[in-house]
Parts: sequence; C-alpha cells; structure tokens
Amino acid sequence: AYQYSRHFSFSGEPVAVTAPGATYASHTICNEAHAVKLPEGVPYDVGCLLGCAVMTGVGSVMNTAAVRPGSSVVVFGLGGVGLNVVDGAQLAGARQIIGVDISAAKEEVGKRFGMTDFLLSADQGDTVEAIRELSGGGVDYAFECSGIKALVTQAIESTRPDWGTVTLVGIPRDTLLELDMRQILSGRKVTGSYFGKVKGRTGLSQLADWYVEGKLHCDQLISHRLKLEEINEGFSLLKAGQTIRSVISY
Repeated sequence: AYQYSRHFSFSGEPVAVTAPGATYASHTICNEAHAVKLPEGVPYDVGCLLGCAVMTGVGSVMNTAAVRPGSSVVVFGLGGVGLNVVDGAQLAGARQIIGVDISAAKEEVGKRFGMTDFLLSADQGDTVEAIRELSGGGVDYAFECSGIKALVTQAIESTRPDWGTVTLVGIPRDTLLELDMRQILSGRKVTGSYFGKVKGRTGLSQLADWYVEGKLHCDQLISHRLKLEEINEGFSLLKAGQTIRSVISY
C-alpha cells in the first residue's frame, strides 16, 4: 500500500511514495540507516541501480536461494531483475544458467551477464521439457522473475524433484496460486525473496565492491540515458520492452 511521506508535497498536498526515498527527485531526506557511502569507482548511474534491481536479483541468488558452485539454474524473465539473477548466478559459480524470455533480443543481453543457454518461450512448445533436456533432468534452482502465475508452475516443474529450490521474485497482480502438492512433497522447496534479503548498509556495500572488482556487470543494465524531461519516453520504452534500465541524468 502507498504511504505518505511527511517531507514531500506538491501544491500543498502530500506526495505518495512506495519507499522512504523519492524516485526522480534531485534531492531527498532519508534515515541515516538508509544512507550508504559508495566506494570509488561506482558512478552515480550505476549506484542508483544497486538499491532495487541489483539488490533483488543478486541477493535472491546469494542470500535467499544460496546457489552452490557447480549447480544449474533457470531464470524465467530476463528483465532488469532477471538479468541480475543471471549475474548473481555466475558470481555464485553456477555451472549452467538457462534464461527464458518472450523476447529474442534478450539472448545476446543475457549472455553478456553469464547466461549459458536461452529459451524463447513463445517458440518453445514445452518449456519445462526443454529445460529438463538442457539440464539433464531438471535444474537445481529456478527463479521466477516475471510475476506470471503460469510460470511459477513451470519453474517448480523444471527443478529436480528431490532437492530443487524455486525462488519467487516477480510480484504478481493476482496473488492466489494453486499448487500440485505432489510437486512439493517430492522434496522441492518454494520460497520468496523481497529485495533479495539484502541488509541495507553491509549488503549494498558488498554489491558495490563486487562491481568495482569486476564481478558484477551492473553498468550493462543501462540501455538508455535520458534527461528528466524525457521521462515519458523512458516509460514508453519500458512498456514496449525496448529497454533494460533507463537512467535519468540531472
């Protein structure tokens, strides 16, 4: 639910924000616990990505699922968050990283982040079967990053029955989900991840350090750099699926 920030108003009325910060504002006020000093080598256009997409994607891999080196991973939805799941999986040492998306353009982008295999879901008759074939029977970890309920079922079925772990990252419009209990009773685990369970100060600092060390590819997320007056163009690009992340520069 939207909450009103006490320190932001427009025409005398409080402005509704979804977090204590203020997206698209040049200045803001925040609690000192939310302030993180960026290390040298992290430009602002990269730093602004750390607090949402990078934190959620990489954190879901490292903290929530705790992906093990040498394991296999599938990522449903290669948007800004999904690509960071791919980035986190390569950082964790995954042997195989399969990306699934409806856009063929995401294949080239995903491979820049460490994706080893790509499935175009629109052309794939049976995505689950294709994942099982690529992984030799099912992946160890699946991440659903689109919020589409049908893909949650596919994510569960694409994992190994005895030990597969499914992490739900995408936020659905419809939150009611029907599950075949046999898929869970077989030994699979289904969990959720909100902001990747990253602790503000220590977690963000670690992500920034990994980027400086060349272990993460955060700058590759920026497909467009826009001025504030071009913000509506940025939303149009996002809606059309023609951008990964558009950054507003002041």
